[in-house]
Amino acid sequence: MKNLKVWYTNADEVSNKAEEIKERVSEADPDIVAIVKTKINDMISDAIFPEGYQNVEDIKNLENEIPLGASDHCVLVFDYMMEFKLVTMGQEVWKRRVDYRRIRDYLGEVQWEEEIRGKTVQDMMDLVIRKYQEAEERFIPTTKLKQHHKTKLKQHHKTKLKQHHKTKLKQHHKTKLKQHHKTKLKQHHKTKLKQHHKTKLKQHHKTKLKQHQKTKLKQHHKTKLKQHHKTKLKQHHKTKLKQHHKTKLKQHHKTKLKQHHKTKLKQHHKTKLKQHHKTKLKQHHKTKLKQHHKTKLKQHHKTKLKQHHKTKLKQHHKTKLKQHHKTKLKQHHKTKLKQHHKTKLKQHHKTKLKQHHKTKLKQHHKTKLKQHHKTKLKQHHKTKLKQHHKTKLKQHHKTKLKQHHKTKLKQHHKTKLKQHHKTKLKQHHKTKLKQHHKTKLKQHHKTKLKQHHKTKLKQHHKTKLKQHHKTKLKQHHETKLKQHHKTKLKQHHKTKLKQHHETKLKQHHKTKLKQHHETKLKQHHKTKLKQHHINNNIHKNQLTK
Repeated sequence: MKNLKVWYTNADEVSNKAEEIKERVSEADPDIVAIVKTKINDMISDAIFPEGYQNVEDIKNLENEIPLGASDHCVLVFDYMMEFKLVTMGQEVWKRRVDYRRIRDYLGEVQWEEEIRGKTVQDMMDLVIRKYQEAEERFIPTTKLKQHHKTKLKQHHKTKLKQHHKTKLKQHHKTKLKQHHKTKLKQHHKTKLKQHHKTKLKQHHKTKLKQHQKTKLKQHHKTKLKQHHKTKLKQHHKTKLKQHHKTKLKQHHKTKLKQHHKTKLKQHHKTKLKQHHKTKLKQHHKTKLKQHHKTKLKQHHKTKLKQHHKTKLKQHHKTKLKQHHKTKLKQHHKTKLKQHHKTKLKQHHKTKLKQHHKTKLKQHHKTKLKQHHKTKLKQHHKTKLKQHHKTKLKQHHKTKLKQHHKTKLKQHHKTKLKQHHKTKLKQHHKTKLKQHHKTKLKQHHKTKLKQHHKTKLKQHHKTKLKQHHKTKLKQHHETKLKQHHKTKLKQHHKTKLKQHHETKLKQHHKTKLKQHHETKLKQHHKTKLKQHHINNNIHKNQLTK
């Protein structure tokens, strides 16, 4: 038993699908390709397979593939189980030479229409097989298997292959030897010429280098001395400038700091005095009803403030005066309290206000000090950052100037050296060319004859090589074009297949959706009708009752 892979399809026309069939067959790689090229108008509804061919066990791995082009017939790929007989020595076997013409004539003489008339599909199939077997027995000759015939064929093939390989190898060796000799001659001439030029150039360069080195050393010593003096002067000026800048910067910073402290102190005193006066004025407005007491307090506070500013150094006297004033105020308030009960309430309010103002002043002083410290720190950081940036910029400019001077000096030296080399080489070449021309003219007359023969041989070889290259290029272009066309066709077929699949899938989805909607509508109508009948029956029963 053996599985034979079969690729089967129906096609109305094959000429327009030949390339697609080739691609599909190469991908599937079947053992048997079956294509039925017919147009059937009448549908056969008896059976797909006739009786005797409905054994499903013989057919395995059946697959429905995409149809060819825009055809309605799908492609079937399946494995068919076949029984093979082992033929031993001495058994009869069909010969290769079959008389196909006589088989066609024999099958053409059969009146198929009369013999098929009124028969079933199975009877028709049996008749076709019987007639085919009769044609085999009559027109296909048979012989017995012999081992001698196989051995002779094998030996014949071996001898032919050996001769073919020998001839090919001889041709290949000849072509390779010719190419090898040509390449060797060319390389030999090139190497000789290169060696001659190298020796001459080396001698010339040695003499020139000696002269050039002497001149260079003298110039180099002079330039070095000049550079040394310049560098020393620059360093001296730089050190002096740095010291001068440092001293100036220090003085400038000191003066600025002094001015800054003075201005800050003045501002601080002014702000404090302003705030103090504001608080005092507020107290005066609040106690408008009792102007007499307020005026006394204002005078008292003014005298105190004046004494405080004048006698800063004499703190001890201030404390004594304060105590004295406090005692006087207390006695005065006691006398007043007896006379007026209303004054007591005023004094009580005053004491409370004083405590409140003291707490407020303390808090205000604390907040002000914090703000003052913050502002000072910010300004200090800013000044430091500015100084840092200035120093960095100065360093950056100095490094840039140094690099710029170095690059300029290098470029200047390079240009001078190039000009010097050019002038020297020109003079040297002129002198050498004159000597070389004199010697060459003598050798030229001798070598002209030899070169003439060589050139003729080279031209002959070149013409032959050109012809050979042209033929090879033509063949190469033809093969490339064929490959290009094949690849293009494959891409075209792939795109066509994709488009066809997409269209088919869309149609399939549309049909499915329509069927689904129709089935749903039918079910809905059925359910509605049933409900309607049930309602009618209920209504009739009610009426009868």
